[in-house]
This record gives sequence, C-alpha cells and structure tokens, in this order.
Amino acid sequence: MTSQSAQGKARGGKTPSAAVERPSSSVRPGAQGGGLPAPLSEAVYRKALEELPDGARMATETCIQSWKDNKFPTEELIAFLKSISSHSPSLKKVFEDQHAGFLAALKMQEEQQKRREETEQREVLARQQWTDLAKLEQMHRMAIRKGPWPAAGGGGGGGR
Repeated sequence: MTSQSAQGKARGGKTPSAAVERPSSSVRPGAQGGGLPAPLSEAVYRKALEELPDGARMATETCIQSWKDNKFPTEELIAFLKSISSHSPSLKKVFEDQHAGFLAALKMQEEQQKRREETEQREVLARQQWTDLAKLEQMHRMAIRKGPWPAAGGGGGGGR
C-alpha cells in the first residue's frame, strides 16, 4: 500500500482518485523531450522560474511535473501560469503575445468574412443586372414585334 493509500484509508477508508494515481510510465506525449504546452517554451519556463517568488516557483515546478506525468490538465496548467504571470515578466509577455496573436487571427478572419460577403454581394448585384438586362431585351423584342413605330413627324400636320 502506498503512503497516499494509507493516508486515504486513515481519513475515511477512501483512496485518492484514479486520476491522481496514474502509473509513472504514463508521461504526457511531448513532455518526455522536455516539451511544454503552447505558448510556453523551455527558455521562457527557465526564465520564469528565476523571476518568480519562491512559493510561486515551487508551485510552478510542481504543476509542470504533474502536467508532464499526465496528472494535471493542460487548461488548468495554463490558467495557473496566467494567474501568476504578474510576478514574471517573461510569462506575462508570452501570454500577451499569445493574446495579440489571437486578436490578429480574429481580425484576419473578420476581414476574410467581410471580403466573402462583399464578393457575394457583388455577385448578387451582377446576377440582378443580367436579369434586368434580359428583361429589357425581351421588352425591346416585344415592342419590335408589335408593329411599326409611328412615323416621324406624322401627327401634327405641321409640315412646311
């Protein structure tokens, strides 16, 4: 029985959840080579550890190790790092850059959508113009079939 299991049984007979007691061999893919979740890099992580106060540094190291061992969700790790980023200029810059990138991508999507809508609107107008032109041609053909046009100068009797 592990020390966690013994502590759990002493508290009420329950062992910690299976999510916490994963085998150590279930290391998160990409974490074996020192990989970290985006937008974090090894260089930023090392710099942040230098910048953080002791408590935040120890908590960060623990969270990263738990994440690498697949015991801590990526979303929660990122949320934790964002929450302490005010203590680390490196972390703060990484998250600001990520946010700026997100905003730039969002702006680009909006511009593309606007161009698609404008193109669609031009196509609709062009189809309408072709329809109007076809109607005019049809009206012209019908007018020609109805008969001769009135003679020029033929109505008022006012010759020379």
